[in-house]
Amino acid sequence: MSCSFYGGTTAKFAADVIRYGIKKHPDVSDCFRIPGVSGISLYADGPSVAYSGSYVKKGLADSLIRDRATPLRKDGWDFQVSQSISLEFLASCKLLDMQAYTDALRTSPSPIALCMAIQRAKVSLKPDFPRTRKGGVNVLDFIEDLTYFDLQPFKVPIFRFAFKTATNEVMSGHRRDELDVSIRVYALNWGRGGFPKAAYKNGNLAAGLNLEFFEQLGLIDIARFNVYSGLMSPPEALQRAVREAVGYHVAEVGMLELPSGLLGDD
Repeated sequence: MSCSFYGGTTAKFAADVIRYGIKKHPDVSDCFRIPGVSGISLYADGPSVAYSGSYVKKGLADSLIRDRATPLRKDGWDFQVSQSISLEFLASCKLLDMQAYTDALRTSPSPIALCMAIQRAKVSLKPDFPRTRKGGVNVLDFIEDLTYFDLQPFKVPIFRFAFKTATNEVMSGHRRDELDVSIRVYALNWGRGGFPKAAYKNGNLAAGLNLEFFEQLGLIDIARFNVYSGLMSPPEALQRAVREAVGYHVAEVGMLELPSGLLGDD
């Protein structure tokens, strides 16, 4: 990928790290926390940063984490950590300076190196897509979801078109109304909450998305959406229009390469 768009949860994580730093947990070996931020635990594991957010409703965005092939388990722990921070994603969003991370690993555990690399990226890198807080964290997470996760079709009796992303269901074409092309979004994890009223037609969730709201945020071009919706279903047209608006396209092999052996096999 070559797009550097990042959603609300990803932006908050980076901002919290820059503002508060990452500190060692006083009671748990190899565990680190962001002071003042609850529910996010980071663990040193060689060159990777293991992550656990099991005790909060809304953890980190799915694009920001990856499943570990082998869960991390330490002597004396009564649980295992099955996810890690995706350094590649942070680097692709230009929120992490990979060279700074590699350098910091020589003298610091991985969560501290992560902190130093994110703080360094604030001055050394500039994201391509302008950061915006407007629209709310859930809207921006949804756009991140559409940008980086392909739509997966599934069947719903009352809709002609239904797709899943990592954390949302996106549906259109109510079977009781042949003219209905409204797009409805339902979060798979309701702990993430909904969109502001302005994001829905007439402020009504059941009426579908108000695309003008997304256009005002620079996250979609309705004219382009209308062109694409003549060729594909409304949810697919929405994803294509969003990806075009934020500048997402599949990168050529080798466009973003990590230093050899940095992440290892976990």
